[in-house]
Amino acid sequence: MKTLYIVRHAKSSWNQNNVMDYDRSLNERGRNDVKLMAKRLKKRKIEVGKILASASKRTTATTFGLNKAFELDSNQIEFRSDLYHSGVQVLLHQVCQTADDCNELMVVSHNPGVSEFCDYLTDVEFYFPTLAIAKITFEAESWREISKGTGTVEWYDFPKNTLIS
Repeated sequence: MKTLYIVRHAKSSWNQNNVMDYDRSLNERGRNDVKLMAKRLKKRKIEVGKILASASKRTTATTFGLNKAFELDSNQIEFRSDLYHSGVQVLLHQVCQTADDCNELMVVSHNPGVSEFCDYLTDVEFYFPTLAIAKITFEAESWREISKGTGTVEWYDFPKNTLIS
């Protein structure tokens, strides 16, 4: 079985004049939400073997903040410029290239790509607010077996979700 966590980055700042989108940092709410979601992941006893993330400033900050729940070594985190505002095909390609000795993978990227990717994998329509996380499982031995409609949503969470304590 393979488990994929799909994550949209935390809330970023729009108050930075003359900053390219790629270089926008998290705002205060985003930084607080990362701490909250890291605590929720730790409470769920989530294990992740590898994180693939967009190399933008806000996804990098989100990834490092969430990694406090897993404490992965730097060689288990890969920042990729091609995941910046990537679509389904790029996200799928990166997931399918993951070594099969990794059973739990996290992907941190941007909307609309993460919403569309989750829809594609599960045949369930999703909207990802900032820092939403979906846990999707696959009855697969290899990441290369992952394709349209092969995933099952185990849970979905986001900072303003009041059903989670």
